Amino acid sequence: MNKNRIKEIFDKHFQSIGVSLKRKIIDKEESTFDIFYHSPLSDNDLISGSIFNTCNIRYGDFLEEIINEFLSENGVIISPEKKKGNYDLLFEYNNTLYVGEIKIRDNHDSTKKKGQIRNLIDKVSFQKQKNPNKKVIAIIYFIDHFDKKNKNFYEDELRKCVKSNTFDGAKIFYGDEIFVEFNLQNKWEIIKKDVINFNKQAKELNYIKQIIINYLNKVVEDEKEDYDQVLKIVKKLKSRD
Repeated sequence: MNKNRIKEIFDKHFQSIGVSLKRKIIDKEESTFDIFYHSPLSDNDLISGSIFNTCNIRYGDFLEEIINEFLSENGVIISPEKKKGNYDLLFEYNNTLYVGEIKIRDNHDSTKKKGQIRNLIDKVSFQKQKNPNKKVIAIIYFIDHFDKKNKNFYEDELRKCVKSNTFDGAKIFYGDEIFVEFNLQNKWEIIKKDVINFNKQAKELNYIKQIIINYLNKVVEDEKEDYDQVLKIVKKLKSRD
């Protein structure tokens, strides 16, 4: 994978941000009423927040595709079920089936972390039931290796599943650990250098903020008509009695 391929994947996930904004607010005006009517934020802040959330999701999708492509380059067999079943990771390596989730950072609150682990356990359990004769391993991978807020919680929950034979094993990875596990150490260097530019203030992951700022500017410039229409609808929603 070279820089051009990385840029191609990035653009694929981000080039339709303006369209996504239009669908989210213009085409679903009624469903956004409560969000905007009760919010103390300014109109532009509300719109920026919507784009920010969309960008965060797209950025995760971008990294997911990059990581899966790296894995496939090293002989890992990506399951055709991956996309259909909404799996971040679903692949075979050395006669073992790995099922997992990719997250930016491990900093979720109590409610979200419980939902996350439940979702993963359900997916891994399903694959184990479907493939009873295969060794099935659960994976949680966090790209940011600094924040490990809920590591003990995830380890405890997954350990219970292994102990009860729900599946055969579990691994939690941070940063380069997943690349070491699958003999892809050189790919982590590419991730740091060409994908997320990990060198500048990595702990705060400011590269994400900059990427979003750049695309916000592009959306406002290139999708001016949609942005103006969105602003008009937000004002209308906030002014309802």
